[in-house]
Amino acid sequence: MLLLQQDGWHVVEAENGAAALQMVKEGLEPHVVLADLQMPGICGQDLAVALREACGPHASLLAMTATIKNEVPEYDALLQKPVDAEAVRGVLSGHSQRMAGQADKPALSEATYAKLAASMRPDQIASLYEFALADADARVKKLYMFAEKGQDAELRAQAHALKGSAAMIGALRLQSLASTLEGVGTSLDTRAAIEEIVEAIARLRSILAERSRSS
Repeated sequence: MLLLQQDGWHVVEAENGAAALQMVKEGLEPHVVLADLQMPGICGQDLAVALREACGPHASLLAMTATIKNEVPEYDALLQKPVDAEAVRGVLSGHSQRMAGQADKPALSEATYAKLAASMRPDQIASLYEFALADADARVKKLYMFAEKGQDAELRAQAHALKGSAAMIGALRLQSLASTLEGVGTSLDTRAAIEEIVEAIARLRSILAERSRSS
């Protein structure tokens, strides 16, 4: 805990998993949760599932263990005990970069939309975005599948393709999130990154629907 505080993190400690969940239910919004896989009461994958539901997709869930060597479902990263300081810093740095890189990205590039509007009829623009978003939906399903199976290369390939199609229609936030996922792969925050992509697609749909109604 001292290491995290020295690096500028605000640290809140919980006695056990149940206490951590209670803190979240009472309004605590953690960016990162660091949990021991073996402790009294709710722990391990059960704790991760409950935390993911309570904290939402933006929190990184990190597990500490002295015995388990493989990835644990629902956790974004696994740290081996004794925990190495640089390993912790590396994991937290990845989380910080992802959050900072997405915070200021608008859903839609107005310049790209205006360029398309100048060369296409409204119905053509609507069809273009509908096709692009349907393709994004299909790729999200594949992202979840590859993430679940741990197929890193396949997941990165889908993220790369999504990044390219998002760039073509000026979906800036979607493009940025896909780029991040392409770099992260299945090593860290994979499920949370995909859920952010889902949110970005929904947000873009909402913007386009509003423009369609007002045109």
